Amino acid sequence: MPFGVPVAKEEVEYGNFGTSDNGKTWTIDWLHMNEAKFGQTSQRELTTAATSSIPNASKFVPPKESSKPSPHPLIRRGDPAVDALHLRWGPHWGGRVDPAKNYIESVDTTLVMPKTQSPQNARLEIWPSVFTTGQDLIQVVSISTDANGRKACNAKAGQWCSYASVYHVGATGQLTDGTSYAVDAGQIMNIKYEYDDHTGNTTQTVKLDGRLVDKFSTSSGKPYDYYLTVECQVWAHGPMDAHSYRYTTIRLNKADMSYRDAFQGTNMSHSDIETHDGGKTWYIDWIHVNESWFEKVLD
Repeated sequence: MPFGVPVAKEEVEYGNFGTSDNGKTWTIDWLHMNEAKFGQTSQRELTTAATSSIPNASKFVPPKESSKPSPHPLIRRGDPAVDALHLRWGPHWGGRVDPAKNYIESVDTTLVMPKTQSPQNARLEIWPSVFTTGQDLIQVVSISTDANGRKACNAKAGQWCSYASVYHVGATGQLTDGTSYAVDAGQIMNIKYEYDDHTGNTTQTVKLDGRLVDKFSTSSGKPYDYYLTVECQVWAHGPMDAHSYRYTTIRLNKADMSYRDAFQGTNMSHSDIETHDGGKTWYIDWIHVNESWFEKVLD
């Protein structure tokens, strides 16, 4: 196909597409990717995928290298632990430092809780996390699940079950959980991860609408990767509502001005990644996670 011949308009919409120097330089006024829908599939054909839409493309601010998924240790095909849960992934985004040279001392972020899917089924999750040199995924998880699953936190229909946890990726592949509690859509959840270099522990602190609900500390290794995502497990299906993280602050052990360029992911937008102290402390005013849709999986 010669350069300058557009793709089908049912897939992509665009403005004027042309050249003023005989094909050396091309200009496109604007480009909008239409929402995609994937039909039902069998378990054997299932791949790690979810569709997403961008509700306001004119205001979309893609993360750097937004077309390149983050190489997070859990997001990989062919992993028996992942395949056994039939995991699928929605939007994801994050940034890491070189663990041989630096680590993350703390992360502080505020999640505005979205609506659950309706009816709820097991199970859709959202979580921000830090991954450590001890191969631990430290994450405050919020789960939308069925009535049986909601018993763990005495949640009602339309509520989330949330808890601090550590997924021991490198050792047992098991979870260590903190206190589970019910959360309503619209509540403000403040999440803080703090690493103590003297004890080797990372402490997770969770507040709901300013009230402390959990504080959970475990031996972890040094955090070096901040990461957030949408996860779909087992037979869950339906929409994951768009949601936002506000006032995210990441403090490194050593200043690193290149950290801004480490962030990558897909189907999210965010404000500027800023530092005011030479690269030791990084601030992101807002991170918007686009709506995802997970189709029902056939038996």
